[in-house]
Amino acid sequence: MVQEINVNSSSINGVINYKEILIDSSNKYKDKVAFYEKKGRGKISHSYKELKNDVFRLGTMLLEIGLKDKHIAIIGENNYNWIISYLAVINGVGVAVPLDKELSEEQLCRLMEKSDVSVLIFSKTFLSSIEYIKEKVPDLQCCICIDENSYGYDDVKSLIDKGKEMLDKGNTLYLKSNVNIDSLNVIMFTSGTTGTNKGVMISQRNILSNVMDMAEIFQGYDNLLAVLPFHHAYENICGILTTIKLGITTFINDSLKYLSKNINEFKPEAMILVPLFLETMYRSVEVELKRKKLEGTFKKYLKVSNALLKINIDLRRKIFKKLIDNFGGNLKTIISGGALLREDLIKKFKDIGINVINGFGITECTPVVSINFSENLNSIGKPLSSVDISILNPDENGVGEILVHGDHVMLGYYKDDKSTKESFVNDWFKTGDLGYIDDSGYLYITGRKKNLIVLSNGKNVNPEELEEYILENMSYVKETLVYSANSRNGSKIIVGAVYIGKEYISMRGIENVRNQLEEDLRKINNKLPLFKQIQKIYIKEEEFEKNTSKKIVRSKFLEEGNKIGI
Repeated sequence: MVQEINVNSSSINGVINYKEILIDSSNKYKDKVAFYEKKGRGKISHSYKELKNDVFRLGTMLLEIGLKDKHIAIIGENNYNWIISYLAVINGVGVAVPLDKELSEEQLCRLMEKSDVSVLIFSKTFLSSIEYIKEKVPDLQCCICIDENSYGYDDVKSLIDKGKEMLDKGNTLYLKSNVNIDSLNVIMFTSGTTGTNKGVMISQRNILSNVMDMAEIFQGYDNLLAVLPFHHAYENICGILTTIKLGITTFINDSLKYLSKNINEFKPEAMILVPLFLETMYRSVEVELKRKKLEGTFKKYLKVSNALLKINIDLRRKIFKKLIDNFGGNLKTIISGGALLREDLIKKFKDIGINVINGFGITECTPVVSINFSENLNSIGKPLSSVDISILNPDENGVGEILVHGDHVMLGYYKDDKSTKESFVNDWFKTGDLGYIDDSGYLYITGRKKNLIVLSNGKNVNPEELEEYILENMSYVKETLVYSANSRNGSKIIVGAVYIGKEYISMRGIENVRNQLEEDLRKINNKLPLFKQIQKIYIKEEEFEKNTSKKIVRSKFLEEGNKIGI
């Protein structure tokens, strides 16, 4: 049985392919800055006209050296040449395979073999790894360096220069190299937080569908700071491809180490982030208020601000200007996705005049499914214009697996027919997330199907729900993960692991962390039905292992946790 919400399907607005968008934006925005990036102590700009010209020049040379229809991996830091390389490949050369630069050499080689990569575009950070990669990936035919001074390898800049010469002589090879929007265009690997990485096959129809939908969301913004890695579907589609369509100026953050500095230098209006970044940003506000002994003053101003809002007077950005200045002064909106976002965190930013828009997405859906603009902070919103959502086999509370249908849904998993078949039911993609739809059409996530804890008595518990309770009620807990384990008598019980924010312990003057933790856990358990109560909790000495999207790699911890026992 399926509970379904039908959304009117939309076309791709007559757009033939993404190359058309690139040409259109070049003609429309010309000398407007498309991207800023840091270079040494300064920054350099790249206009929309330059962007299109560089893509066509590089694409021309990649075709000239025989790379048509090749699977081309791209590995490197966020920068302009990464973007040029990616756009050149997907708009008429071959299949792009963006890879996570944080992976080990062995993992990179495994994914390159898995995706049949024969060309590698890499940053100079990986120069020392190239010989190893060539040895382990025997089908690798060509290596190109993103950066100049590439120690004997062709580099992107020199290929762009050669491509310019070819275009000046009338070469139209790349211009005429069309893309079938229903064919494989990109292979993006899942993050593997709950298992092995799968190669998600994405077409340009998938890309265009989500770009058109997200263009409706990003209308009205002039600039944005790109923070997440470009191989990440969320930043790739929203922070690169959608911003190009709208003529937005994007500042490329060169390092998480300098994020705060770059926010203050570039002064963005909007950012795309995952929840952990929001938590870190707001904790910095709380630490600063504590350091300056302004917590009481802040609470008084907050009461005044909230009272004024009730009579439709909004002075938040004036009252809390000094706090907003910590984020550059112009930040109006943060769009969050990639993991569950706590309601209290949305409210905290909203209180000071920064709007946090919560969304739901998954790589297999290229990636955004829904966006929440409502005051209902628990929801992940309503589906995008071209998205249909259903609930598979809802229980008595309407909760079941979330299904998605539309032009943005992937072609399947690369060379993995079994997983592809298991992931669809009647052409609807099974997200693996559990949730429900309310009477107003808003979607809610209750947990991840794979993470669901099934107790010995048959009761089901979503660990994400309990993790949210911990984070909301134990402000000194920085990270947490809830799971099940066998007790000494063999029965299955619910266990929590927490990583403590040491700066918060000292701020709050907590002397005995263990006692405080157990006292707060008793308070939480008192609010929960007996079968949901957390029976054991322990403190981790180090942070949980995370992927580059800053999501906890649950599967890795569970391997470790099972060894620890109870």
